[in-house]
Amino acid sequence: MFYLTQFMNECVYKINNPDCYVISEKDADSLTIYDILSDKPADPLGIARCFGGDVKIVSFAFIPEDCSDLEKYLYKEEDTTFFILGDQIISDLPEIMSFPALIHA
Repeated sequence: MFYLTQFMNECVYKINNPDCYVISEKDADSLTIYDILSDKPADPLGIARCFGGDVKIVSFAFIPEDCSDLEKYLYKEEDTTFFILGDQIISDLPEIMSFPALIHA
């Protein structure tokens, strides 16, 4: 929640249908959704449509539960380091697709 109290405090949106909060940034025709906060499962593409018809590219900074209608791609960023403590996560890495952007320190 550190991000939300600092530089991302203007990136939180309330969506009424479905009832949820969305943390996102829009840049021209691109939308990045960092998280969807809801009591019930929410359709990520339906949420993206709430940001208007001019949105052509939607990127998720987390793995949505239902990825069936989404195109997966490899995201690379230079100069990043992943520190691992313990052996359990190493054995689980093939199962982990990504870590949500908001949990990065």
